[in-house]
Amino acid sequence: MARILVVEDDPDVRVMLVKGLELEGFSVHGVASGPEAVGALDRGAFDLVLLDLMLGETSGYDVLREMEQQGHREHVKVLMLTARGSETDILEGWRHRVDDYRTKPFDVSDLIEAVRETLDRTPEELSRFREAQLRRAELFNHLEAVFEDRASP
Repeated sequence: MARILVVEDDPDVRVMLVKGLELEGFSVHGVASGPEAVGALDRGAFDLVLLDLMLGETSGYDVLREMEQQGHREHVKVLMLTARGSETDILEGWRHRVDDYRTKPFDVSDLIEAVRETLDRTPEELSRFREAQLRRAELFNHLEAVFEDRASP
């Protein structure tokens, strides 16, 4: 049974995610902040972190940096789940080497499928997937900039 850490500062969303993933057979622990997430990772082994980007005083990127520094990142997959869905935000997520990036609002069944797919991917598959998504995000970010330039007087 896969162990998932849900890092979400909105208590309603966190409880819904924890309960929904538990119903799917996952072992799930939920926390509300970056420091709580790092503490949970220090105390226990997780297979995947479902990570919100905006966590009050810290960000999901702060958590990712801490995970890298503490040596957790090489063994734990990360699925970013955030309301930040611009191409620039998505590009930044892929640059931080997340294993998947999903935006809110989300369809619960789609999110659970994304969790399963992320957990099932080998490190090599994750790397190829991440690189393809990074190239895609860079392309769309570039196109967005071109269209903005053309729209400016």
